[in-house]
Amino acid sequence: NETVQEAETHFSNETVQEKSDTISSSSTITEEEYMIISGGYTDKDWKSFPVYAFPITSAIRTTSGQWIDLTPSSDHDDPTCKDEDSIASRDKLFQEMSFFNADDDKQEQDPWAKAQSCSPFGRMGHSSVVYNDHLYVFGGLIYDEEQESVGNRIKESFRLEDVPYIYRLNLKEMLEVRKADDGDDESKEPTKGWQRIIPRVKPVDTSSPAADVLLNFINRGEGQGGLWAAASSDDNDKLVVYGGLRISRVEYDNSPSKFVKGDSVFGTGSSSQNQVYSHHKIEELPLGDVWAYDLVQNAWEKLTNGYGKGVWVDDAADNDNNQMNRTIEERLDDDWMDDLNNVPRSRTAHAATLVGNDLVIHGGMGRDEKSDDWAGSTEWESLDDMWIFDLNKRQWKKRWVSPLLVRAYHSLVGWNNADKTNSTPGPTVAAYGGYTTGMDVFSGEEVAFVFDDLLVSYPPAIPDDFSVSVWHKASMAKEREVDNLIFNRYEHT
Repeated sequence: NETVQEAETHFSNETVQEKSDTISSSSTITEEEYMIISGGYTDKDWKSFPVYAFPITSAIRTTSGQWIDLTPSSDHDDPTCKDEDSIASRDKLFQEMSFFNADDDKQEQDPWAKAQSCSPFGRMGHSSVVYNDHLYVFGGLIYDEEQESVGNRIKESFRLEDVPYIYRLNLKEMLEVRKADDGDDESKEPTKGWQRIIPRVKPVDTSSPAADVLLNFINRGEGQGGLWAAASSDDNDKLVVYGGLRISRVEYDNSPSKFVKGDSVFGTGSSSQNQVYSHHKIEELPLGDVWAYDLVQNAWEKLTNGYGKGVWVDDAADNDNNQMNRTIEERLDDDWMDDLNNVPRSRTAHAATLVGNDLVIHGGMGRDEKSDDWAGSTEWESLDDMWIFDLNKRQWKKRWVSPLLVRAYHSLVGWNNADKTNSTPGPTVAAYGGYTTGMDVFSGEEVAFVFDDLLVSYPPAIPDDFSVSVWHKASMAKEREVDNLIFNRYEHT
């Protein structure tokens, strides 16, 4: 006697799960787990921000599955969303924003109650996480249609969002809408679509205003991290972001003496007196700091200083303890050269994952010392190191790995080691794919390599600061299974 049972939709921390219709003799309810992807670019579309879900559980069970488009209609958007002047928006941000105060927060309502209905601009390299039925999105690189002129060619360039909003979308609501669409249910309720708010900032050790911290310290693209689940009811779940890329456009005076190589030169007439100079350059700065966004309080918290050293800052902006913290940090930063040996190098295009209270990072690209700032170009150096950041202690520890694998734009996942034969605590991580460059020994030209290998790093057998973790390669057992492989790729998630 087979029965059909249905239960309510629910979501887990990093995956979306739903109690699906199930036919079974034992009346067992199975959970549907979804993979959620968002944003990115195609050859034809770099302006929209799509969201898709794929039903993993049923696809494994039935060996087939279909993508579900969860992108809400832009009809829900406030008409002013796309027309806002960036200068006016920033001015308003500086006028209205202040540092987060925990005491004031107890008196306030849900910060999302006054959210604006706006879809994100198309972007890549953003941070996202699923929390309480919602997809949260922050940062990323937006395609800049006003391209940068370098000599006689046009260089594709990207920019950061003028105001770094936090966006969220109710996934449960969108799944229900798509089910209603399939069933031609005309009674379905209208959805809220995308919502956005300006995040708050917890007090930091700086004299800069809160808006300046948000714009010039937190805003970024290609940051990596994940969901930091609360260990107790006294804490909140947080989105952790490490590193990434800050892009800024630097303007110069309208004077020939300020001309910089690689800048655009416009004008009419051949004489220098009639020539009009437009002087600017695009600065690309890799980052090395860690921030955590509290998903309940809607507030960013600084976990390290600019080059990665852990910091502690009180909630109150101007109390005596906070002033003491600033004094301590200023004194400790006098030894910043020594600190650089104990923190990872600033980077972008790296891979990262969270395992419990550990943030694990690997590889990426750091800024080469040969970069010529005045030429408007950035040289990059590929990295091969692995670091683990204890989010509770706010301390880095390097994991020595062998061989040294130079990778960028790869992916990393991790889990707590359950192998009883290895008692050393610490996360196990797996890396897939990625990209690097090298020199062709015959032509002398630089060539690019894109990988398709799956590599695993276990905690070292001896728990000291210098033991080495050997990379293990996972591969298909038989060559005839090559049709089941996924091939070389990078910039995936």
